[in-house]
Amino acid sequence: MPHALIVSVGTGTRKDVDIARPLVKLVRQIDPDFVAFLVSAESEHVAHTVVAETDMSADSWQVLHVPDVDDIEDAFRVALAAIRTARDRGYALHQISIDFTSGTKAMSAGVAMAGVIAGCGSLRYIAGTRQQGVVLDGTERFLALHPTSIVAYREIDLARVLLLRLQFQGAIERCEAVSPALLDDHGQAVLRSLDHLARAYDAWDKFNHRRFRGEYGEADTALHELASFRLADGIPRRVLAIAEAIKADQLTEDLLADLYANAERRRWEGKFDDAVARLYRLVEMLAQRELRRYGIETGAVDLARLPADLAETYAKQRDPSDGKVKIGLRDSYQILTALGSPLASAFDSAAKLGDDLSTRNRSILAHGVTPIDGAVAERLSDAVRALARSAIPDFEERCDELQFPWLVDDIGRRNLAKG
Repeated sequence: MPHALIVSVGTGTRKDVDIARPLVKLVRQIDPDFVAFLVSAESEHVAHTVVAETDMSADSWQVLHVPDVDDIEDAFRVALAAIRTARDRGYALHQISIDFTSGTKAMSAGVAMAGVIAGCGSLRYIAGTRQQGVVLDGTERFLALHPTSIVAYREIDLARVLLLRLQFQGAIERCEAVSPALLDDHGQAVLRSLDHLARAYDAWDKFNHRRFRGEYGEADTALHELASFRLADGIPRRVLAIAEAIKADQLTEDLLADLYANAERRRWEGKFDDAVARLYRLVEMLAQRELRRYGIETGAVDLARLPADLAETYAKQRDPSDGKVKIGLRDSYQILTALGSPLASAFDSAAKLGDDLSTRNRSILAHGVTPIDGAVAERLSDAVRALARSAIPDFEERCDELQFPWLVDDIGRRNLAKG
């Protein structure tokens, strides 16, 4: 199988030690098709010695200089360049080995880290009997380490980052790809809990509050790596209560706050059409909640509860399929205005709220094809929050409490400051 080798090259720690000798043995033992030597100005001659003694052809090796051999980042960047060179030559990552035996500690560390980050097939190291820190000639052992455990921990960290970015499915897939056998007990606990958390917050984000509660309950959020995902006491119970409210068709304060928090996550992601669709629905729900105080259901309006002139108007709007009078957002607030509701007054006084709500109708997620921009979404978000606050005095605090905990600083407190 074709094989590429990337090797850091030092000058040796003692003048009486031939540092090229073990590297020659390494190349002969591996017999790579291509070698990239990472060298300093002082150690380049060692690479040329290895090339000469192993009869390497001119196109089978390359020298790359590390500007500062005591700078880990320099070594890391040059090693990544060497890996790219090998990839350009057609070698797959599993066909690339990294040897970090020789060179300064910074070079060895940088090269090894590059191999792990890039996902190279193996890390190599020359071991043996040492005398005054030097491996004795003839005692060399060429060790190849497959950094699968290191990569597994890296995958867990990537899954955590994906969850922080609301990329739930990606986080779940990363967790599923990691074999628990590669981890210690603590790592296994983190992996298991992170998988539950990704599934939990994915469910919550999709309004599956009951599943959230089940998955979240299986996670150990006391683990310090998962502190960002830890909810305050009582919040999981409130999330479950939202599921009960939905089942009972109850428009509770927490249900409305949860919908607003969800809309803010969409806006945070730059999904402005999705955000506005949720904000529009929240304005509808606020009206429905207020109308119920007057005994009026938007899906089946009791005309006897309306002022006489409105009752006559809406009697003409019966659905011929079932004989019911059904009303939308505009009609809801018109009726509330006639009933003298404070919510209707707040709706009418909200600057540009009506105009911005109309943009939702032109959105591709409603009746049009016009995308909604961030400025409209932000303005509508502020207006809807103010409208909700007129009906629910502690609405902003509830939104803060029901927001995903790692987003509170970015979303919740920013909105509180505006309010």
